[in-house]
Amino acid sequence: MARRSVLAGLASGRVSRAEVCDCHPELMRVARYQGEPAESECPVCHSDANVTVTFAFGDRLAKRNGRMVPPGEIGDYVTIPGVTCYTVEVCTDCSWNHLLRSHGALQLETEVSETERQLRSTGPATESE
Repeated sequence: MARRSVLAGLASGRVSRAEVCDCHPELMRVARYQGEPAESECPVCHSDANVTVTFAFGDRLAKRNGRMVPPGEIGDYVTIPGVTCYTVEVCTDCSWNHLLRSHGALQLETEVSETERQLRSTGPATESE
């Protein structure tokens, strides 16, 4: 909803492009060299240079606190109590950036619980399946 609100403000002229395309230089550097291609084009300039980057934050990470996390390792980080991963959408052409989602241990537990519930409802697999 926040993303839609910002984009609606931009479209209506209540918000300037400079206000929404204000990516921090360090975030832009990480996005350029380590970002994963996003599922959609940039909502501001419609470029294909839209990428996602995930960072992990938490006291238990010590020197790894605030570092970029490869997509395949997010699950490893969010199992650490007190650690949250944030996935940010960044356009490396126009500097658009927006927090897409945060991943924490609570969300992981919910996903696991849903998977367990689905497995219980289907019953155990048999050799004929």
